[in-house]
Amino acid sequence: MTLEQRLDRLERENRWMRRIGAVCLALVAAVFLMGQDKAKELTDLEVRSLTVRDKGGKVRITLRVEADGAADLIFHDKDGKERAGLRTYTDGSSGLAFWDKDGKISAALATLVANGSTALSLFDKDGKPRAGLKVSDNGSPGLALWDKDGKPRAGLKVSDDGSPRLRLFDAKGKVIWKAPKD
Repeated sequence: MTLEQRLDRLERENRWMRRIGAVCLALVAAVFLMGQDKAKELTDLEVRSLTVRDKGGKVRITLRVEADGAADLIFHDKDGKERAGLRTYTDGSSGLAFWDKDGKISAALATLVANGSTALSLFDKDGKPRAGLKVSDNGSPGLALWDKDGKPRAGLKVSDDGSPRLRLFDAKGKVIWKAPKD
């Protein structure tokens, strides 16, 4: 799987993460509100989803559990647009994502249980990946840079043995420079 494919996968997964943040905040708010009157006995609150609205009726926080068991907490801005989210997946993976005022992804952080990696992705104003930092399951770090069209242009990796590897690509994805020279 190429780095670009991995980032595309992260983008899809990070859309779910923004929902998790809202769920967590709603739970915290529910616990806080239940604790306001200590004279009353506390009860359990069980829901599959929870929406918190501001006094104007705009959605500010969404907390929900998906049919597949994934949980999302999503924070919305004053206009009701999704701006940040946290998601946990059924396999134990998790992620955190941030969107700009136009709803485009701007940053994402994910930990993937399936392959044991952690990744940070940064996107431009059009939601295209521009920079990615990853630590693989064996601890090897890597950095990738993409052009404005989302094509990979540079990659830096430290191998398992500690040796660095740098690759530069042209607009068609062909390696135009590398170190060390193979």
